[in-house]
Amino acid sequence: YNKTHVLKSNVMDPKNDSILKECWGKKFGNEGHWEKAYAYFFKAFKNYQTIGHSTNAKRCLQYAVMTNMLCDTTENPFEQQEARVYKTDPQIQAINNLRDAYDKCDVGRFNSSIKSLQPDWYMRKHLNAVVRDFQERAICDTIRPYQRVRIEFLSSNLGVNKESVLDILIQLILDGKINGKINEVEGILDMRKTSRLNSAEKAKYEALSNWVDGLESSRKSIPQPESRRLGSIHSEEFQDITRYNNNFGAGPGKQLF
Repeated sequence: YNKTHVLKSNVMDPKNDSILKECWGKKFGNEGHWEKAYAYFFKAFKNYQTIGHSTNAKRCLQYAVMTNMLCDTTENPFEQQEARVYKTDPQIQAINNLRDAYDKCDVGRFNSSIKSLQPDWYMRKHLNAVVRDFQERAICDTIRPYQRVRIEFLSSNLGVNKESVLDILIQLILDGKINGKINEVEGILDMRKTSRLNSAEKAKYEALSNWVDGLESSRKSIPQPESRRLGSIHSEEFQDITRYNNNFGAGPGKQLF
């Protein structure tokens, strides 16, 4: 990684630089460093745009928008002049609508935009994180005017089952983003008390969270058909980059990867 920042100018032309920036964007995205991933994807987008490779530019713009939603920032990629011209492009419109619904906490539009997306393997790999982050934002936005909210209401509003809502609420309470308690008997989130959780209550929610995590871990440990294993995704890790080299590279022995 460090060596790619000191390459000679005759190597670091926009074509080679765009490939490197896209690779590093994927690396940092896979590690959960969304700010760095967004910065690299947007630079790759602009470089691809400079050399006239619109297909690759659109791909990296979609990656940039996705990782930007996972950053703790109000910056919108489509406010940049280079990206603004793609807002109405058929390939970009779906993720532009997704971004707009995300900003406005519009659950219905967000869910419909997710269904209209045609994500590639890399976007599919990280879309669950985008959905989870949006659901947390939507719950916080929905409960703001209330003191008591039924879990069933939140489930219906989000379009997910009650178990998923409980999992999200537990995490939000543990993170201190919601000051409330869950009445499991009545199925209600109670926010009338302003006092923070005591040690016993916090231990209870942590135990519930660990139990949910354990169930998820057990589910993932069950053997899956070959086509569903994670390895089949990693085999595609840089397939689009390799294809780009084959199509636009300088020939055998001169490819970057």
